[in-house]
Amino acid sequence: MGVGGGLVEVRVVVAGSERELTSLHRWIAQDREVVRDARVSLVTAPLRDGDMGTDFESISAVVDSALAFGSLVIAVLAWRDSRPAAPSVRIERDGATVELTGDAADSENVRRILGALGAPSGAADEAWAAGPAGERPAGSPTPLEDIPAQQL
Repeated sequence: MGVGGGLVEVRVVVAGSERELTSLHRWIAQDREVVRDARVSLVTAPLRDGDMGTDFESISAVVDSALAFGSLVIAVLAWRDSRPAAPSVRIERDGATVELTGDAADSENVRRILGALGAPSGAADEAWAAGPAGERPAGSPTPLEDIPAQQL
């Protein structure tokens, strides 16, 4: 069963260097909860005149379950929490975009992020209960009131 009835492509863009993007890709690719029901790949930027090679511009995740969609969001949040200086991350799905700029790794924010991206209402609870294959983010979750609504 797919998210909302079929396969869904989710695009993840990391602000900063290509190195950060490939680090996030490796993190996601090692999360069994994500890759069990999703195909995750790096997307190359279009070549321009004079380019000698290609650069990566985003991560594409094609998910076929609410659990994989929720697990993807949790994996992105956990990766951001693991970074000394967490870069902002943009998650896009079917024209909906969520920009992650603060500490947002708690179950309520996962629900809000998935809701903003159009995931089924139970996706967050299912993914949070399953947990990522890696460790949970260190420290206590950031209270919702400390996170600006427009900057999940």
